[in-house]
Amino acid sequence: MKLLLNLIILLFFYNCSELFTKSDNSEEQRNNAILGYLVISQGGCTSQSAASIGSTQRTEYTFTGSNCNTSSLPAIGFTGENVSPGLIGTSTASKLASSGSFTLSGEKKMNIEVTYTINSSSGYLDVVGNASVSGSTATGPTFRIKSSTISIITSGGVETAIGTGSPPSSPVGTEKTICLEFHEENGAHMFGWNSACSAISNRSSYDFDQEAVSTTNPGSSIGFILNNVTLKKIIVSKGAIGNAG
Repeated sequence: MKLLLNLIILLFFYNCSELFTKSDNSEEQRNNAILGYLVISQGGCTSQSAASIGSTQRTEYTFTGSNCNTSSLPAIGFTGENVSPGLIGTSTASKLASSGSFTLSGEKKMNIEVTYTINSSSGYLDVVGNASVSGSTATGPTFRIKSSTISIITSGGVETAIGTGSPPSSPVGTEKTICLEFHEENGAHMFGWNSACSAISNRSSYDFDQEAVSTTNPGSSIGFILNNVTLKKIIVSKGAIGNAG
Protein backbone atom coordinates (compact mmCIF):
# COMPACT_ATOMS: atom_id res chain seq x y z
CA MET A 1 0.00 0.00 0.00
CA LYS A 2 2.81 2.43 0.87
CA LEU A 3 4.50 1.74 -2.49
CA LEU A 4 1.22 2.37 -4.35
CA LEU A 5 0.61 5.63 -2.47
CA ASN A 6 4.13 6.86 -3.20
CA LEU A 7 3.72 5.98 -6.86
CA ILE A 8 0.44 7.95 -7.08
CA ILE A 9 2.14 10.96 -5.49
CA LEU A 10 5.06 10.63 -7.91
CA LEU A 11 2.69 10.57 -10.91
CA PHE A 12 0.83 13.64 -9.64
CA PHE A 13 3.94 15.76 -9.24
CA TYR A 14 5.46 14.63 -12.53
CA ASN A 15 2.28 15.45 -14.41
CA CYS A 16 2.19 18.91 -12.84
CA SER A 17 5.86 19.72 -13.37
CA GLU A 18 7.53 21.40 -16.31
CA LEU A 19 9.43 18.19 -16.97
CA PHE A 20 6.36 16.87 -18.75
CA THR A 21 5.26 19.63 -21.02
CA LYS A 22 3.78 18.49 -24.29
CA SER A 23 6.67 17.04 -26.23
CA ASP A 24 7.47 13.90 -28.16
CA ASN A 25 9.58 12.40 -25.41
CA SER A 26 7.46 13.34 -22.34
CA GLU A 27 5.77 9.94 -22.14
CA GLU A 28 9.13 8.17 -22.37
CA GLN A 29 10.57 10.40 -19.64
CA ARG A 30 7.61 9.67 -17.38
CA ASN A 31 7.86 5.93 -17.94
CA ASN A 32 11.60 5.96 -17.23
CA ALA A 33 11.05 7.91 -14.02
CA ILE A 34 8.39 5.47 -12.83
CA LEU A 35 10.56 2.48 -13.69
CA GLY A 36 13.51 4.00 -11.86
CA TYR A 37 11.36 4.66 -8.81
CA LEU A 38 10.04 1.10 -8.76
CA VAL A 39 13.53 -0.38 -9.02
CA ILE A 40 14.81 1.77 -6.15
CA SER A 41 11.73 1.08 -4.00
CA GLN A 42 12.17 -2.65 -4.41
CA GLY A 43 15.86 -2.54 -3.47
CA GLY A 44 17.26 -3.67 -6.80
CA CYS A 45 20.38 -2.70 -8.74
CA THR A 46 20.10 0.80 -10.23
CA SER A 47 21.62 2.83 -13.04
CA GLN A 48 21.32 6.54 -13.79
CA SER A 49 23.16 9.35 -15.52
CA ALA A 50 25.91 10.96 -13.46
CA ALA A 51 27.19 14.52 -13.82
CA SER A 52 29.51 14.90 -16.80
CA ILE A 53 33.16 15.84 -16.32
CA GLY A 54 34.08 18.24 -19.08
CA SER A 55 32.39 16.80 -22.16
CA THR A 56 32.66 13.20 -20.94
CA GLN A 57 29.32 11.59 -20.16
CA ARG A 58 29.10 9.17 -17.24
CA THR A 59 26.70 6.50 -15.97
CA GLU A 60 26.37 5.50 -12.31
CA TYR A 61 25.57 1.93 -11.26
CA THR A 62 24.64 1.23 -7.63
CA PHE A 63 24.67 -2.27 -6.15
CA THR A 64 23.66 -1.65 -2.51
CA GLY A 65 19.97 -2.62 -2.82
CA SER A 66 18.80 -5.56 -0.75
CA ASN A 67 17.53 -7.26 -3.92
CA CYS A 68 20.55 -6.44 -6.09
CA ASN A 69 21.79 -9.92 -6.95
CA THR A 70 22.66 -12.15 -9.89
CA SER A 71 18.99 -12.22 -10.94
CA SER A 72 18.56 -8.44 -11.06
CA LEU A 73 21.97 -7.45 -12.47
CA PRO A 74 20.98 -8.13 -16.13
CA ALA A 75 18.36 -5.36 -15.88
CA ILE A 76 21.19 -2.80 -15.71
CA GLY A 77 23.44 -4.54 -18.23
CA PHE A 78 25.64 -6.78 -16.07
CA THR A 79 26.13 -10.49 -15.45
CA GLY A 80 27.36 -11.76 -12.10
CA GLU A 81 28.11 -15.01 -10.32
CA ASN A 82 28.86 -15.99 -6.74
CA VAL A 83 27.92 -12.57 -5.37
CA SER A 84 25.31 -11.67 -2.76
CA PRO A 85 23.35 -8.40 -2.42
CA GLY A 86 25.61 -5.54 -1.66
CA LEU A 87 27.45 -6.63 -3.97
CA ILE A 88 29.52 -8.91 -1.76
CA GLY A 89 32.07 -11.34 -3.13
CA THR A 90 33.89 -13.98 -1.12
CA SER A 91 36.44 -15.54 -3.49
CA THR A 92 38.10 -15.34 -6.90
CA ALA A 93 34.94 -16.98 -8.28
CA SER A 94 32.89 -13.86 -7.38
CA LYS A 95 32.68 -12.01 -10.69
CA LEU A 96 30.82 -9.23 -12.48
CA ALA A 97 30.99 -8.16 -16.13
CA SER A 98 29.12 -5.77 -18.40
CA SER A 99 27.18 -6.88 -21.44
CA GLY A 100 27.45 -3.53 -23.21
CA SER A 101 30.17 -1.33 -24.71
CA PHE A 102 31.81 1.63 -23.01
CA THR A 103 33.85 3.06 -25.88
CA LEU A 104 33.16 6.31 -27.67
CA SER A 105 33.51 6.56 -31.46
CA GLY A 106 35.71 3.45 -31.50
CA GLU A 107 38.35 4.92 -29.17
CA LYS A 108 39.39 2.53 -26.43
CA LYS A 109 39.56 5.05 -23.63
CA MET A 110 37.43 4.57 -20.55
CA ASN A 111 37.26 5.77 -16.98
CA ILE A 112 35.85 3.83 -14.02
CA GLU A 113 35.21 5.27 -10.57
CA VAL A 114 34.82 2.51 -7.98
CA THR A 115 33.45 2.64 -4.44
CA TYR A 116 34.29 -0.50 -2.50
CA THR A 117 35.41 -2.08 0.77
CA ILE A 118 38.17 -4.68 1.10
CA ASN A 119 36.82 -7.15 3.67
CA SER A 120 39.97 -9.11 4.56
CA SER A 121 43.74 -8.64 4.40
CA SER A 122 43.95 -11.28 1.66
CA GLY A 123 41.11 -9.77 -0.37
CA TYR A 124 41.40 -7.77 -3.58
CA LEU A 125 39.26 -6.11 -6.23
CA ASP A 126 40.23 -6.60 -9.87
CA VAL A 127 38.99 -3.86 -12.22
CA VAL A 128 39.21 -4.80 -15.91
CA GLY A 129 38.84 -2.26 -18.72
CA ASN A 130 38.86 -2.41 -22.54
CA ALA A 131 37.78 -5.99 -21.95
CA SER A 132 36.31 -8.89 -23.85
CA VAL A 133 33.62 -10.72 -21.89
CA SER A 134 32.37 -14.29 -21.70
CA GLY A 135 29.52 -14.59 -19.23
CA SER A 136 30.74 -12.92 -16.06
CA THR A 137 34.45 -13.26 -16.91
CA ALA A 138 36.28 -10.23 -18.34
CA THR A 139 39.70 -10.30 -20.01
CA GLY A 140 41.83 -7.21 -20.56
CA PRO A 141 44.04 -4.63 -18.81
CA THR A 142 43.54 -5.05 -15.05
CA PHE A 143 44.07 -3.00 -11.90
CA ARG A 144 44.33 -5.13 -8.75
CA ILE A 145 43.29 -3.18 -5.66
CA LYS A 146 44.58 -4.67 -2.41
CA SER A 147 44.56 -3.42 1.16
CA SER A 148 48.20 -2.35 0.89
CA THR A 149 48.47 -0.97 -2.66
CA ILE A 150 47.26 -1.12 -6.27
CA SER A 151 49.11 -3.18 -8.87
CA ILE A 152 48.63 -4.16 -12.52
CA ILE A 153 47.97 -7.58 -14.04
CA THR A 154 49.55 -8.03 -17.48
CA SER A 155 48.22 -10.20 -20.30
CA GLY A 156 50.39 -13.07 -19.07
CA GLY A 157 48.70 -12.93 -15.67
CA VAL A 158 51.78 -11.43 -14.04
CA GLU A 159 51.20 -8.97 -11.20
CA THR A 160 53.51 -5.96 -11.47
CA ALA A 161 54.02 -2.80 -9.45
CA ILE A 162 52.90 0.56 -10.82
CA GLY A 163 56.02 2.45 -11.85
CA THR A 164 55.09 6.10 -11.32
CA GLY A 165 53.41 7.84 -8.41
CA SER A 166 52.01 6.45 -5.18
CA PRO A 167 49.14 3.96 -5.44
CA PRO A 168 46.96 4.33 -2.33
CA SER A 169 46.21 1.73 0.31
CA SER A 170 42.66 0.54 1.06
CA PRO A 171 42.48 -0.32 4.78
CA VAL A 172 40.44 -3.44 5.53
CA GLY A 173 36.84 -2.63 6.45
CA THR A 174 37.03 0.98 5.23
CA GLU A 175 34.93 2.26 2.34
CA LYS A 176 37.11 3.77 -0.39
CA THR A 177 36.53 5.58 -3.70
CA ILE A 178 39.16 5.89 -6.43
CA CYS A 179 39.20 6.94 -10.08
CA LEU A 180 40.82 4.67 -12.70
CA GLU A 181 41.47 5.15 -16.42
CA PHE A 182 42.45 2.89 -19.34
CA HIS A 183 43.83 3.99 -22.74
CA GLU A 184 44.76 1.72 -25.61
CA GLU A 185 48.21 2.95 -26.64
CA ASN A 186 51.47 0.96 -26.78
CA GLY A 187 49.82 -1.93 -24.98
CA ALA A 188 47.85 0.02 -22.41
CA HIS A 189 48.31 3.27 -20.52
CA MET A 190 46.76 2.84 -17.06
CA PHE A 191 46.54 5.54 -14.41
CA GLY A 192 44.34 6.91 -11.67
CA TRP A 193 43.63 9.20 -8.75
CA ASN A 194 43.10 8.59 -5.04
CA SER A 195 39.67 10.25 -4.98
CA ALA A 196 36.32 10.37 -6.68
CA CYS A 197 36.67 11.50 -10.30
CA SER A 198 34.54 14.59 -9.65
CA ALA A 199 36.93 15.69 -6.88
CA ILE A 200 40.02 15.84 -9.12
CA SER A 201 41.42 19.37 -9.30
CA ASN A 202 44.08 18.70 -11.97
CA ARG A 203 43.14 16.14 -14.62
CA SER A 204 46.58 16.49 -16.26
CA SER A 205 48.40 15.07 -13.22
CA TYR A 206 47.93 11.48 -12.04
CA ASP A 207 48.44 10.03 -8.55
CA PHE A 208 49.68 6.74 -10.04
CA ASP A 209 50.57 5.96 -13.64
CA GLN A 210 51.95 3.14 -15.79
CA GLU A 211 52.78 3.53 -19.49
CA ALA A 212 53.19 0.69 -22.01
CA VAL A 213 51.58 -2.07 -19.96
CA SER A 214 52.23 -5.42 -21.62
CA THR A 215 48.66 -6.35 -22.48
CA THR A 216 46.07 -6.39 -25.23
CA ASN A 217 42.86 -4.37 -25.31
CA PRO A 218 40.51 -7.04 -26.65
CA GLY A 219 37.15 -5.34 -26.24
CA SER A 220 35.09 -2.44 -24.96
CA SER A 221 33.46 -3.90 -21.85
CA ILE A 222 34.36 -3.86 -18.16
CA GLY A 223 34.56 -6.49 -15.44
CA PHE A 224 35.44 -7.15 -11.82
CA ILE A 225 36.61 -9.90 -9.46
CA LEU A 226 35.36 -9.40 -5.90
CA ASN A 227 37.70 -11.53 -3.79
CA ASN A 228 36.51 -10.76 -0.24
CA VAL A 229 35.27 -7.38 -1.41
CA THR A 230 32.05 -5.37 -1.28
CA LEU A 231 31.51 -3.38 -4.49
CA LYS A 232 28.98 -0.65 -3.72
CA LYS A 233 29.00 1.65 -6.73
CA ILE A 234 30.75 2.36 -10.02
CA ILE A 235 30.59 5.34 -12.37
CA VAL A 236 31.68 4.53 -15.92
CA SER A 237 32.70 7.07 -18.58
CA LYS A 238 32.61 6.53 -22.31
CA GLY A 239 35.84 8.36 -22.95
CA ALA A 240 38.75 9.93 -21.14
CA ILE A 241 38.84 12.21 -18.12
CA GLY A 242 42.63 12.46 -17.92
CA ASN A 243 44.09 15.25 -20.05
CA ALA A 244 47.74 14.22 -20.32
CA GLY A 245 47.39 11.27 -22.71
